[in-house]
Amino acid sequence: NSPVTVTAGTDIALSVATSSGATGTLSESGPCVINGSMLMPLSSGQCTITATSPGSATIAPATATYVVSIKAAPKKKRKR
Repeated sequence: NSPVTVTAGTDIALSVATSSGATGTLSESGPCVINGSMLMPLSSGQCTITATSPGSATIAPATATYVVSIKAAPKKKRKR
């Protein structure tokens, strides 16, 4: 997996596809939140996303982990 870098405050759509056809789930840790199918990077740091498939009668359960680097949003210039 290639490293992914995003800017805090920029939401990203996620999707899960499984070989078994079962519904996959996503979970996160770090300075980010998953809401439905959207990843919301909150502040700079590293967000770890785990995709989980429950498997089926013929396909074993599986997980995949991805790391997303989050850079700080640019500071807004103050008007004087």
